[in-house]
Amino acid sequence: MAQPSLKAEFFVDRAGVVTSKAPPLTSVQRRTIFERDGAACKKCSSPVRRFGNTVSPFRAPPAAVDHILARARGGQNDPSNLRLLCFSCNAAKGAK
Repeated sequence: MAQPSLKAEFFVDRAGVVTSKAPPLTSVQRRTIFERDGAACKKCSSPVRRFGNTVSPFRAPPAAVDHILARARGGQNDPSNLRLLCFSCNAAKGAK
């Protein structure tokens, strides 16, 4: 019999404060961060294109909105916790 999976809906930080897990970003939030960050990766400054899932050597890599403090660790959708990263910088970062 398979074990039931657990989903974290709340997090307790080091100070003992309970916060709820941030919901997925909306398209409006993604567009706002894309425009705020000027269509460039905030880590390596390379130009990025609007969101997509294909990587081509002939086009700028797709953008990803990154949570600086990962959602998996209790990070919220506040604009100060979000930044635009290129595909490779986001993949290298993970949920560290």
